[in-house]
Amino acid sequence: MKLRTTKVEIDNITVAFGAMTVPENLSLTIPTGAFFTLLGPSGCGKTTLLRVIAGFTEPKKGNVRFGAQDMTHVVPHKRNTGLVFQDYALFPHHSVFENVAYGLRARDVDAKTIKDKVNTYLDRVGLLSFAERAPSEPSGGQRQRVALARSLVIEPTVLLMDEPLSALDANLHQEMRLFLSEIQREVGVTTVFVTHDQEEALAMSDVIALMRDGAIEQMADPHTLHNRPKTARVASFVGAANLLPITVRGLEGDVAHCELFGTPLTVASNGMDRGADVKLCVHHHEARLAPAGETAFEAVVKTSAFLGGQVSYEVELAQGETLSITQTTGFSAPEFARGDKVSVALSSDCCLVSAS
Repeated sequence: MKLRTTKVEIDNITVAFGAMTVPENLSLTIPTGAFFTLLGPSGCGKTTLLRVIAGFTEPKKGNVRFGAQDMTHVVPHKRNTGLVFQDYALFPHHSVFENVAYGLRARDVDAKTIKDKVNTYLDRVGLLSFAERAPSEPSGGQRQRVALARSLVIEPTVLLMDEPLSALDANLHQEMRLFLSEIQREVGVTTVFVTHDQEEALAMSDVIALMRDGAIEQMADPHTLHNRPKTARVASFVGAANLLPITVRGLEGDVAHCELFGTPLTVASNGMDRGADVKLCVHHHEARLAPAGETAFEAVVKTSAFLGGQVSYEVELAQGETLSITQTTGFSAPEFARGDKVSVALSSDCCLVSAS
């Protein structure tokens, strides 16, 4: 069943905390039905922006719209938003059924409709058999499913989730990541998801807004944000890419002809202009190690960590720069040990990014 949903528009929002304003003059549009993620480090303003959308924080200026409706001064309980938090926020003295039913009872929904809807959503999240249990009985992942059912049962216009997976262990985290993605796409509700975990954001989102100091550094789909970051800061945060000094000699459309440590190299121009202050962005999978002498870029292996299907290396180039490189194992792929002399091959899919 698809829910009625809408786009969310943030227009020139400023939030004041004393003399500090974070965010300031921020505008963005969240498309109808999108899984939209606010990504960034602690203190960047992502949770504040979520609270503005929910109505818990009043902006100093600017507007919030759900579709054509101005919600800027509408109180939280009248915005028809579903909320899922890190700590589940379940009522310990009520059953799982009553926790999910809470929002419907607050809306004076009749008893039969409450029973039907609660059972429908508990079944949808795989917890119908837990209906009469205390919320402390299910596991952490199951409690998060209860919280999700409680948010969806009111059939929200917008679903807001603030770091909902950060309290889960690694196995549950992976399971719930897939589960949330599937449920969101099934019901089609516009979702705003807050996280500091870039892997989580890349795996789940339709659109990601990377925030820094209350501003949006770059907003794009996961593939673009990871593979074509616009700035060195985005490249560092999303994918922890290597950044190398490079000289641009010429541009031909999407291709940049460059020199790296005096060696010619062709990479993606990524929209950069000749003469701009740029760096070369090299993701861990965009460099390959080979025996010494096979390429122009000589290096020494500083660390080697076996990760099962991959080996993670740190190598030091002859020019003193350090590169992090990940290579898959198997199919007779060569492996190297600490102290080995190697050479490094760089993919033409590496790209330029703004250094500033």
